[in-house]
Order: sequence, then C-alpha cells, then structure tokens
Amino acid sequence: MGDDALPLGFVTCIARVRAAHWISSRRRRLTIVDESLAQMELGEGPAPAVRLLIPAPGHRPHLPTVSPDGLAYPDGVVPPTPRTFTIRRLDRASRSLLVDIVTGHDGLGARWAATAEPGAEVGVAGPKTFAPLPAAEHLVLLGDETAIPAIETVLEDSRWRSSNLTAAFRGADGNGRSYRGRVHLILVRHGEAHAGFHGPIAGEKGCRGLTEFGRKQAEALRDHLAGADLMQADVLMSSTLRRAVETAQIIASGVGLELSDQRRDLCEVLTGEADGMEWSEYAARYGSFDMEAEPDRVFAPGGDSWNSFHERVRSTLARLVEEHEGKRVVAVCHAGVIMASMRVLLGVPHPGNGTQMRPTNTGLTEWGWDSERQRWTLHTFNDSGHLLELPEPTHTWYG
Repeated sequence: MGDDALPLGFVTCIARVRAAHWISSRRRRLTIVDESLAQMELGEGPAPAVRLLIPAPGHRPHLPTVSPDGLAYPDGVVPPTPRTFTIRRLDRASRSLLVDIVTGHDGLGARWAATAEPGAEVGVAGPKTFAPLPAAEHLVLLGDETAIPAIETVLEDSRWRSSNLTAAFRGADGNGRSYRGRVHLILVRHGEAHAGFHGPIAGEKGCRGLTEFGRKQAEALRDHLAGADLMQADVLMSSTLRRAVETAQIIASGVGLELSDQRRDLCEVLTGEADGMEWSEYAARYGSFDMEAEPDRVFAPGGDSWNSFHERVRSTLARLVEEHEGKRVVAVCHAGVIMASMRVLLGVPHPGNGTQMRPTNTGLTEWGWDSERQRWTLHTFNDSGHLLELPEPTHTWYG
C-alpha cells in the first residue's frame, strides 16, 4: 500500500472462529474468518485499528454504528481494552484474522477467549482498505467542522507522515488548518538493570548494564513489536547510560531501525561527582536528602537538582519535537525521565500528596505533539502487556 492513500471508512462484520489453541498458560490464539476481512486494513499507530467486539454472555455479537467520529458501541457489545488482545496478522487473501488473547485476568473478553471454540461468533470492526490517491504535494480535504475529528485520526496514521505533505480542512469560514507539525514520541524505560540503592551509583561511569532478566524483558518487547507490527518508527535513540543503550540495541530489530542517536539529555538524574560511588560512601560524604523537599539542591557537585532535572526534561521534549517534525520517535530512557514528562506536561502526580507513578521496565509511554495547536496528548502510559508471560521482577526499583 502506498503512502498516498486514504481510508474510506469502516468495515464491520460478524465473523466466526475457525481454530483456537493455547500458546501459553495465559494466552490463546484464535483464527477468525469472514469474507468481509478481505476489505479490511489493520491500521497503524493511532489510526483506527481492528477491534474485536466480544458478545455478552448468552447473546450474539452486535456490530457498532459508524459515524464521522468513529465507532459507537451499543448495549451488549464489549469494546476492547488495552493489552487484552493483540492482532498478529490480517490475511486478506484468506479472509482471516490471527489474534492472541490474554486470558490470565477476570474480564469478559478473557473469559470468552478461554472457552471460544470453532464456530463461535465475534464481531469485528476495522478501517476499510486504503484506496490509492493521486500523488500530490498538498492535499486539501473539504468539509465542514463536523468532519474534522474523524479525519484528524486518519492524518495521525504513519502513512501520512512526510515532509512534503500538508493537509488542511476548510470550513464554511474558509479558514484552513495545517497538520504538518505532528510528532509521536514513544518513551521506553530500559530493562531491569544492575542499578539500585545498593552497589555503585549507576550514572554514566557506574552503570553496569542490564541483568539477564532485563535482557529477557527487552527481548519480549522486541518480539511483541515485531510480531504485532505495532511500531513503524522513523528514529530510534537512547540515553547514554549503558542500560538504556543495551535495551535500544535489543529492540532495534522490532522497530526496523538501528540505534542512531545516544543523548545525554535523556539520562536519569545526573549524579555528578557521586557517579560510581558506593551508596554508603555517598551517605558519609553528602548525607541524605529528599530531592522533592530540597528541589534546588544538587545530588552531588556537577549533578542535577530536582528542579534542574525537570527543566532538562522539559527542554529535551521541546527539542525532540522540533528536530523530528512529522515523525515517530522511539526514545529508550529512564523512569525518572518518563515521570518528569508526566509532571512537566500534565502536572501529575501533584507533589506532596504521596501519589507515585512507577513505569515498568520496558514499559511504553506515548506522547503526541501537535504544533498547530501547541498541545501535547498522552496516548499511552506504561504499556507493558508484552511482559505478561515473564515472572515478576525481584530487582530493586530504580531509574
């Protein structure tokens, strides 16, 4: 399918399970078939994706209604929830959909998947096959303001990201709106590392890289991204810390890129002269303190304070969207950087209320930037469904 394509709405159908088998103790793989699947497109990134519509117990599945704003789910239809299922493959030639469904939790979708047998019915909805359009440097989509929400979603699709394409809407007032300046920034926390509040302080000198379990986490993320065809990235970068670099190198094949950029401004709180020092020595030399309670005190000479770290993250985010306009950027970084992005862009969690946000090792957090509106949107926080088949980590939490 070429880049010069436009989705022509949705396809909905009542499909049937052709085959079902367990691929692990908590994951079941279903092959779902229907003639209408020949007209369906998977969709990429934030564009409309194929969805399964699980029937309520004792009911046949119902299909959603289609409007310019997308799909509306009627009573008796259970919309999909994040990380419940993964679309592995859509084969239009055989009119089949290969789906992995997680059954290791108490939800209607999980219960249905655990018992679904060949012949079972399920609703399927997804974007219609993209139809090619004539190549053009500029494309003007005409319509009133009610069409904008639906078309905006289309324009966020990776197939529209190019430096020579501008799309605009023109309403009754004749005003246009440009969508050239969109950026998708996926922040990935590194895998479990030889870093924590024990041993050497793990800055650029003290970091000893990933643990064996951390490598397994990164490999699980790589396989998930490659198998589900979820991530069509333009740039893969990491911080300069060894644990982030190793994670990026492992997931590179999953996003179809090589690690092209290592940036110090993506590092965890810089520890200055304390880098590589044992924590016991640090306590004897500098004492202990709460960075939030003393926000202007540096960790150690040459290092970050709480305030300077957050200002670094703020300026780094602004620089990344300026440097990578119209692209999808995957940045392997640290828990502190991800949490700082939440604080500087959303203002959460509020300081002093005891609330914490702890990104999981290899969890995905996706931000979208719209330069026209000067607005950030949080699409995903800490998506870590790829870790469901791994045991719980035992390592001390650290950035």
